[in-house]
Amino acid sequence: MARLRRERIGFIFQQYNLISALPVFENIALQLRLSHQKIDKHQIDELLKSINFEPKSTASIDSLSGGEKQKVAIARVLATDCEIIFADEPTGALDSVSSEKVFEILREITNQGKTVIMVTHNIEMASRTDRAVVIRDGKIQNILSNPTEASLLHEIAGNL
Repeated sequence: MARLRRERIGFIFQQYNLISALPVFENIALQLRLSHQKIDKHQIDELLKSINFEPKSTASIDSLSGGEKQKVAIARVLATDCEIIFADEPTGALDSVSSEKVFEILREITNQGKTVIMVTHNIEMASRTDRAVVIRDGKIQNILSNPTEASLLHEIAGNL
């Protein structure tokens, strides 16, 4: 089970779960090492660039802002090319430009036949997904296929 999780399932945690003793590059490469995947510095640098990460990959984790830490956590998962990604508020700490870039990358992953399960309170972002599960107090209220902002707002307002 541990091998399956390590090699096929990725997690983007809301609290980042980065190792402060390791620089950015090593935080990303660690997951690749654990799953016995090739580590390509150029590929990791390109991945960081694609999500608007500006500090160097040699930067210490403690020197980063919350948004920069979130980008490292996202890059760590994207670098592994896993089949399923669980993402807890993956864009919560990001500016609007970076949020859009990350969302588009996650969208592209689903277009490749992979699965992304994302928790978000962002109605606009949720309205651009294939399916939205509206949950209130730990219970599923409704499942909406191809949700719109209006349908999500209606669902939320109807359950108040």
